[in-house]
Amino acid sequence: MNKAQAIWEKCKLQEKYTIDLDNQSLTLIIENSCINQTKEVINSVFIKNQESISVGIFSIPTQFDQTYSEEQFVSNFESVRNQFDALLLLNQNANFTDFGFQEIVLDDELTASITLYKNSSLDFESIKAIFKSNSIVIMSSALASGSNKVMEAIIEVFEFPDFYSNKIIELKDTILCIATQNFQCSNNELNSIGNYSFKQTKSGATLNLNTSEDKTLENDIRISILQSGYDFIS
Repeated sequence: MNKAQAIWEKCKLQEKYTIDLDNQSLTLIIENSCINQTKEVINSVFIKNQESISVGIFSIPTQFDQTYSEEQFVSNFESVRNQFDALLLLNQNANFTDFGFQEIVLDDELTASITLYKNSSLDFESIKAIFKSNSIVIMSSALASGSNKVMEAIIEVFEFPDFYSNKIIELKDTILCIATQNFQCSNNELNSIGNYSFKQTKSGATLNLNTSEDKTLENDIRISILQSGYDFIS
């Protein structure tokens, strides 16, 4: 049993961990709350209605150097690939809260070992479509402002690391979330985002587009994606 599966088993021990795994919300449990570490895999699991998907998370370094090279990062990533249902490559500008996940306050003892998120708006079937068996998923977010902010954000969010850029075979199913201060996207802007996104993906792929409100953005826009289709990185 790998660590991510062990987390799920622990969650069933209600006498030890009092976690409400309700049927209405998608639950995300992350074993290590230090999400911005880059050298070790972060163990996580999505849960709903007794179904679970174990996901190993790696955070992409802001830059590689002699102490931690691109080759080492790829080697670490591939070495744990068979230990999880899927792997997630996380850009450090992205956060699960960008996709509607809300962190749940836990007691001090539990907070020391896991971080708990719940999401009542994201469909678990969409998560299963993204995190298919042995898949590699990328999670990224882009923030933009100004008169051309929509196109600037959508173009940036589809820009991928150099070690991926020459190895992408087919970009497939995508969850795309658009956040503005007051849902300030026009139909034309939404169409531009949708059209550009479809051009980046395989014909027939599913685009799950969501909008949300973020009062901290003022006149900015944030576009975030979870996208499958990365069959290898080595």
